[in-house]
Amino acid sequence: MIEFMFADLIVVILGISIGTMSGLLPGVGTSISLLISAPLLMQFEVYHLFLFYMALLNTAQYSGTIPSILLNYPGESNSMPAVIEGAKFRKRKLSTLAIGLCAVGSLFGSVIAVILTILVLPNILDWLKIFLQDNFKIILFGVALSAGLFAFNNKKYILNAILLLIGYLLSMVGIDSLNGGYRYTFGIESLENGIPFYPTIVAVMVAPILFKRIKSFSDTQGNEKLYSMSKVFVLFYRNIKSSLRGAIVGFFCALTPGFGTLLSSNASYALESKLQKNYPSKKLISAETANNSGGFSVLIPFILLGIPLTGSEFILYNYLVEAGWSPYQFENLESNSVMLMQNIIPWFLFVNLVGLIIAWPLAKNVVKILDRLKKYINLIITVICVSTTLYLGLVNYQLLYYTVCLICFSVIGICLKKINLTPILFTLILGNELEFLITRYYTIWTH
Repeated sequence: MIEFMFADLIVVILGISIGTMSGLLPGVGTSISLLISAPLLMQFEVYHLFLFYMALLNTAQYSGTIPSILLNYPGESNSMPAVIEGAKFRKRKLSTLAIGLCAVGSLFGSVIAVILTILVLPNILDWLKIFLQDNFKIILFGVALSAGLFAFNNKKYILNAILLLIGYLLSMVGIDSLNGGYRYTFGIESLENGIPFYPTIVAVMVAPILFKRIKSFSDTQGNEKLYSMSKVFVLFYRNIKSSLRGAIVGFFCALTPGFGTLLSSNASYALESKLQKNYPSKKLISAETANNSGGFSVLIPFILLGIPLTGSEFILYNYLVEAGWSPYQFENLESNSVMLMQNIIPWFLFVNLVGLIIAWPLAKNVVKILDRLKKYINLIITVICVSTTLYLGLVNYQLLYYTVCLICFSVIGICLKKINLTPILFTLILGNELEFLITRYYTIWTH
């Protein structure tokens, strides 16, 4: 039991550490963090993959607030409300107070998310199991295609449809899962193994971001005092209704395919802006509370049902399958529920407590340390991604093939750097299963 708890603790600490970097460093989001962590994650079992991802995702919510308020730069894509409202605090030399309010609000949001889960989940398990037995694959692909079509590139549906089609075509290269032969290999033996996932995803998701120069941090606000915990809690209590609204809105908005906490943060911010137009503290607390409330609810469909909702969850999906996990989880619904309630939730609350400490009062010290590392971050990420690609190529006796894929797809990704290529990821991973489903229903309809 002690060894099991110690292993969990190590995984959580690793997730917290990488999540902190993910939130603080511009351009390094959750998806890229998962990709550069591949050498580590390939050694994990299924449960520890979920645990690591939970710690990474939720810590990034806390640390992402720090550059948003202190440096006026969003650490995470869902940190824009903190950038907007944080500027109002910074002008009055109240940046650290704003960070404290966000941290406390985030912890409050995590507690509300757990309470909502405990109240709702036991009442819907039986219904979910009955419903999913015949509809799981349709739901899985419906979520994936909806996310890919509607959540990216400013709702340019035709462009997103083309990207989904490209991912689907890439997934068809190699073994024909229906007939057992090879297709679209053009006589090239290496293509018989299909398009390798890791170098392809690194090329289309990481290379374009690294190509864009990562902006430097501005000077930290060194002349501000650190406000006492009591003052932070008193001010938070005055705004607790806004926090509660944010927690509830964020919890349910994060269940929208493709958007996750991005929708949670912005929807709660928009609502609070209507209700409390002239109160920056209320709008800021509501948005940041929604982040962490949604940071838990977005995990629920994935852990319970095997249905990923966001791009980073699709990357984790691939690691889980490699670790022996089956995505068709309706048969394991009860055991997954036990894992969520008894294992994930306690560590989730622990992660949020640590996140509170990282975001406040250590925020300024953390920024100063990472400010010294910013010039090396591009090089570090590049070395990790290239080394991992070469390692996987050697292990699979496809070193040249993996290298060529990384180079060629990186050139394409950089040329298309203004386009979010994430929809390719969805159908690349699920393409073979999607083809099987299409063929099955076509056969039923035509006969």
